[in-house]
Amino acid sequence: MVDSFGSLSEPCHIRRENLEDSLLLYTFYRDIDDEMSWIRDRRPIAAMTDLGSNLQTVQSLQKKHQVGLCWLSLSWWFVSVSGPIRTPGLTRSVSWLDVVKGD
Repeated sequence: MVDSFGSLSEPCHIRRENLEDSLLLYTFYRDIDDEMSWIRDRRPIAAMTDLGSNLQTVQSLQKKHQVGLCWLSLSWWFVSVSGPIRTPGLTRSVSWLDVVKGD
């Protein structure tokens, strides 16, 4: 009976690693969905051709544009510095950018 329980140790350990890898992957997918939603929300603003009709409107549009650029640069900075995904269960290191591109 003790041997039966002992033989479960390795499969349980493998399952735990697989579940942790799965959690990491699906957390990443959720984060990507959030980012894609953010992009869909901001795309109309970025493609807007309205240049304003007075000084106050132009200044307001410039401020919104700067905020958008700041968020965009922060998002790409995070993706570039977060480095490769490394977990004990994965057989190779995977870059976040590779996952986004589908490589």
